[in-house]
Amino acid sequence: MVKGLEKALSMIDENTKVIPGHGNLSNKEELSHYLQMLKDAKSGTEKFIKEGKSLAELLDSDVLKNHEQRFGQGFLKREKFLSIILEGLKQ
Repeated sequence: MVKGLEKALSMIDENTKVIPGHGNLSNKEELSHYLQMLKDAKSGTEKFIKEGKSLAELLDSDVLKNHEQRFGQGFLKREKFLSIILEGLKQ
């Protein structure tokens, strides 16, 4: 997903309208923020895995604190999102 978003960002400009699968009409800046959130979620979760921490500890962490105001109210809630990231990285 990250590589796909990086590719998409390289192909659009500031005037491009982005139509997401969920949510409102968007743009390059918002897509860039979304990409950064995904990267931060992945790197933060990888750190928890390396430290042997649990899902509960991940959920209690501030791994997404810089992104919760922008993305925390979407259809996929924080707990479910981090659970998906954690399970995906463990495989």
